[in-house]
Amino acid sequence: MPSPLFARPVTRLRKAVYRLTVPLEMKHMRKLHPSFRMCPSDTRSEGFDVIWRGRHVTTIGSAAELAGRREGGDCFVVAAGPSVAEIDLRRLGEQICIGVNGSIVKAREAGRAFDYYVVTDRTFASDRFDLLREALVTPARCVFTFRVLSEICEREPELLDREGVHLLHEVNFVYGEPKRTPEDLDAWAESRPDLLLHDHARLRGGRVGFSRSLHSGVFTGQTVVFGAIQLAYAIGFRRVFVAGMDLGGSTGNYARFYEDGESTSRVRLDRDYDAHIAPSFELLDRVRRTDGFEVFNLAKDSRLPARTVPKISFDEALARAGQ
Repeated sequence: MPSPLFARPVTRLRKAVYRLTVPLEMKHMRKLHPSFRMCPSDTRSEGFDVIWRGRHVTTIGSAAELAGRREGGDCFVVAAGPSVAEIDLRRLGEQICIGVNGSIVKAREAGRAFDYYVVTDRTFASDRFDLLREALVTPARCVFTFRVLSEICEREPELLDREGVHLLHEVNFVYGEPKRTPEDLDAWAESRPDLLLHDHARLRGGRVGFSRSLHSGVFTGQTVVFGAIQLAYAIGFRRVFVAGMDLGGSTGNYARFYEDGESTSRVRLDRDYDAHIAPSFELLDRVRRTDGFEVFNLAKDSRLPARTVPKISFDEALARAGQ
């Protein structure tokens, strides 16, 4: 057995060898740990058994199990942009909250637990595992992609052995299934009434979209907030207030509210904003008109213009919530 001194280099070598064995059409699986595996559960409908180093860790649910739990109503999505520092979550009372990534720090400061907690980015799980661990020991229903689950297993797989962990599928990034070509993805998406596609925005990998169904998966929008909004839609909420969605904003401050200049995590906003993020959020106006689903941005200096996502203050959101 290798000593701890050499354990990490050996792990890196195994990962490198594993990635070479993964075919191109499965490239979304390449960054998984070689000892991580999932398979459909025999004991839970739509559930998945999580296997780590050949041993069963836990059985988790599909995020699709959460669909239809509400019939209308409001919720708050709490992101980690700098503007969220000005918001006191204690004022939300019993309002339903969906936290994402590092916003768990805000929940801790307010002395409350999120109702749902979403992480889709493997990099966040790797770089800020301390915050992910913090969320997993709260009562929140945790909604993760398979790549996040792999990162958890690599560090503390026992954290997953709890109720309320759900696998979130992303469109064209499904565990164990080959990626569709851009042409096949467009044809598949166009055939599904639960998927809303942008009229002209098209990425190298396929069309920009919004998903009404967690069975089909969510579109990434290259930001976890967009996935959380699609989750809120599927749960059944019809009005969502988003706090901390600065996206760099007019101030040019890319730090999360809990970071200083030295610990700021890597961000890809400048690269992704025009091609991915902006057109994804443009679809929300169509969802509002067709489905009566409204989203409001509480970050007044957000990079997203008010014509894309209407901006209101936290006080105004509190006044509207529950009406």
